Formats: sequence, C-alpha cells, structure tokens
Amino acid sequence: MKAFRRVAAIMVALAVLVGAAGLVWADRAFPPAPAEGGSPAVVVVAPGDSRVVCAGGLKLAGEGDGAVVYDPRFDPNPTSVDSLIRGLIDSEAGGQSQALDEQSAPARFAARAVGLAVSQEVVGEAPVALTAFAVDAAGAADAAGNVPAPVAAGATFQHLADGDLRGVAASACVPANSESWIVAGSTETGSSSRLLLTNAGQTSVRADLTLWDGAGLVEAVGLGGLTVPPASQRAVLLEGFQGEAARLAVRVSATGGDLAVFLQHSRLEGLTQGGVELATPGLPPATELTVPGLNVSQSTFDSPRTSALRVLAPGDRAARLSVELWGPDGPAALPGLEDVTINPGAVTDLSLGGLPEGIYTAVIRSDQPVVAAGLSLRTGGEDQPEEFAWTASAASAASGYLVLPSSDLVARLAVAAASETRVELTPVGLTGELGATVGVDVAAETTLALDLAAMGADAETAAVRFSWAGPPGFLALAVSAEDVDGELISAVLPAGLSPAARQVRLAP
Repeated sequence: MKAFRRVAAIMVALAVLVGAAGLVWADRAFPPAPAEGGSPAVVVVAPGDSRVVCAGGLKLAGEGDGAVVYDPRFDPNPTSVDSLIRGLIDSEAGGQSQALDEQSAPARFAARAVGLAVSQEVVGEAPVALTAFAVDAAGAADAAGNVPAPVAAGATFQHLADGDLRGVAASACVPANSESWIVAGSTETGSSSRLLLTNAGQTSVRADLTLWDGAGLVEAVGLGGLTVPPASQRAVLLEGFQGEAARLAVRVSATGGDLAVFLQHSRLEGLTQGGVELATPGLPPATELTVPGLNVSQSTFDSPRTSALRVLAPGDRAARLSVELWGPDGPAALPGLEDVTINPGAVTDLSLGGLPEGIYTAVIRSDQPVVAAGLSLRTGGEDQPEEFAWTASAASAASGYLVLPSSDLVARLAVAAASETRVELTPVGLTGELGATVGVDVAAETTLALDLAAMGADAETAAVRFSWAGPPGFLALAVSAEDVDGELISAVLPAGLSPAARQVRLAP
C-alpha cells in the first residue's frame, strides 16, 4: 500500500510539472491578452497562397446516354471544338504561363535564393485548381512574408462552331468562397441552367442554394444540404427545381469549406441554337454596383429581344434605382432607366433597347441592396442562331491580370472609370517575359474599347497586366468569333489578384 501511495504521489507531481510547463509554453506561444480596457493585440498575417479554380468543359444536361437531346434530328455533339484553359503565375521574382490539362507538368522556377512554385491539379472530371505559393531556399513556405506574393490567374475559353452548344463561352478562373451570387440563367423551354459547384479542398462541403425567379423566392425541396465531396465537382440542374422561369438568380452558401461556382447557361429553340455561356459570381448585395463590358448590338426600344441588365433586390423591400451607362463618348442617356422601382425578391430585366452599338459600363445605384449582372445579346433573323454573354458586377482593382484566349478568338479590352485617370497595360508572354508598358488615358464616365494588338499583344501574349496610375477603374475582356451565321460572343473579368499581408486584430 505504501508503494502504491508513493507512485501516486510521483504521478501527481509529474502532472503538476507538466501543467506548469504547458502554461509556460502557452505564455511563450501566444501573445498575452491585453489588460482590461486596453487595446487589442494586432498581428500581421503574411500573404497566403493564391488559388483559383477554372471551369471545365461545356456539357449538355445529363451525361452520356442521359444527355438531353431536344430534337433527335439534330446532332447534339459538336464536331468543331476549340478549348483552352490557360494558367499564369507571376511575381516580382519571375513568371510563367502554360496551357493547363492533365498532361501539363507543374511549373517551377527560381530567382536568386527565392523560388516560386505552382501546383496544378485536376478536380473532378475537368476543372483545374491552380495554386501559386512562395518558397524559400529550403523549399518551405516563407511565413515571414519576405517573398513577393505570387499571383495565380487563369481563364477558360471554349469555341463551339456547331451542335446544340454552338457559341463562345469564356470565364476567368475564380477563387473559392463561402458565399457566391450568380445573376444569370433561365429554365424556359429549350433553356438549361447547369450550376457547377467545385470543391478543390480536402474535406466535404455542404452547399445550400437560395433561388429566385421573376415571381420571387423559389420554394423547392432539395435546395439545401447538397454535399460536394473533396476534390470533386457537382452539377445541379436548376430546371429541376423551377421550370419555365425566364429569369433566375441564385445564392450558394458553403459550410465546412469554400466552393468555386459557375453557371453554364445554354438555349435552344427547336433546331435553332440560342447560344451558350459560363456565368461567374458577382458582388454581394450593395446599394451601388458596376457592370463592365456590356457588348451591346444595335436595337430599338420596341425590339422583342435586347441586351439587358438583370437586377434582384433580395430583401423584403422594393428597391428604387437609377442606371447610368458609360459609352465611348461618355454617359449615354436611355429613357426609363433614370428612375426604376423593382419589386422585392423578383428578378427583373431592364431592357437596353435603343442603345447605340458599342461596349458600355453600367452603374446601378439603389436605395436598397441589390445584386446585378449584364446580358449582351446577339439576335439573328428567322431560324437564325443567336448568341449571348453574361457579365457579372465587379469591383475596381488597383492592379491585376486579364488572361487572353488563343489566336482564333478576337479579344478587345474594355476600360472604364468614374473619374479621369490613366491605366498602364503590360503584355505578359507565354514564358512570363514582360513587354513594353503602354499608358492609356481614360476620361471620366467613359468606356474605351482597346485593340490589344495596338497595345503590343500578339499570338505569343498570354495575359495583360494592368495597373492604375490614378483612381482605379474597371476592365473587362470582350471575346468574339465570327462565323457564317453571325458573331459569337463572351466576356471575361479580371480575377486572381495578388494576395497581400494584412493586419488582424485579436479581441481581448
């Protein structure tokens, strides 16, 4: 019994010593809490990895034998497809660009004692997750933030010359988020809205969808609790929840991780193709939103189909809003858009009929938070194909990148600003080399459509780096292709900006 008591006493003493050591370690490992009433501690967090997810290939609703064929006499499978996923990493230490597919090897290059690396992985069937991170000479991440933060950027370009999905669909590779708003799509007869949820993480993510149409909030079983396994993509057909909806908007809320979200919207009217597009998320609800890169064709006020602005006030109050349109010659007046009231929860399209042909930027101001996007439409004659492009709302950025398509597509750079400023454009070559920087003056409340060839871009140019010498404005890439049946169009917004070190306040 005495021996047992002696062992127990030793055990208790060891526990006390371990506890004391733990307290000392904790005191050294974590900053002390501020005294009551004092200021919270502030720590600087080094830039994190730069990671974006690229959309996969276009697909008909369903897969394989389950694909939807609206008319058995029309072959749904295109015979002419040109597809490119282009990735870019860049920093002050160097850069590199490459086409991304299952065979492309991760890029790595060095500058002095510092290296940058890019990790590329196929997620699910087709999407690609592209990560750029800084490493020191030993190969470990530079937690001190001394290495210039690298940028991972990319874009997907797809040109289908025939088939049910005829059109040009382009989108930037986007970062994953816990909440995404996409204002686009429809489920009218012949239309399909295929929501793509990509989980590039290593844990399962729960997705909850909130869906609105022209009548209001959609109440449907199955919109909540969707599981997206790690390193996979889940496709959700919105027509399965609400059919015959001419206008849609969707919010995706992710729990347990982040999701990269795209919407494949396609249209078909009998034997006539109506176009295809990959829509990307825009800004969350706000009282002022900007939609750049509206590629408007000539139309009249009474045209049955026109380019439009799609707006939703997701709250429970009607929104009174005004719309300004910045064109090549400055603000363009369009009667009916100076003072518009939209019903709460109802997705509304505001026609841009009567606006002269050109590329515009729309500025929406509202007394209630709204979400918005732009629809650029190309219409043909009877039994002629149509085509369209969706452009999300976007924030101004002091610098960034626009990744360019291959040579078979024509790309124009739309530049807009609220006040007089200057943007500097630098071509980035296929292997990361930089071309000569060109400065462009931008007048207040105008949108310029720039020829990239005049900026020094050619077939060996992978991207354009931009920075503003004055107040930052907005950029978009208008992508198009001509064929015998008309113009095919799409749009790309900047994405994949460099992360920066930030200050984090630790509460008492």
